Amino acid sequence: MPRDVLPQRRGGETVQFRHWNMDFCAITGHYDDGRIGEVFMSAGKLTSATDIAIKEAAIAVSFALQFGATLDDMRRAMPRKTPVNKDDIGEPEGPLGKLMDLLEQKP
Repeated sequence: MPRDVLPQRRGGETVQFRHWNMDFCAITGHYDDGRIGEVFMSAGKLTSATDIAIKEAAIAVSFALQFGATLDDMRRAMPRKTPVNKDDIGEPEGPLGKLMDLLEQKP
């Protein structure tokens, strides 16, 4: 599948949340039809190991989205804690999974 390049001017949103007792900030870029096509993230202290790792993970997610992966498929593939009931998929273990859950809940 060829890469679906984002428009030069695009809408987006900023999502701030707390996970692992740390603050995270994500900025998403959207296609004209509303799909998310890129994710930028930062965490805690800039240039810390966690910050660099989350930035790299967000770049990988952005490329996956641009080459046809869906946010929901990636969200379901993220590591999760054991669910409380059989209809639940469990809480995300990491911050990228947490962000994907937050984005999936938005209308």
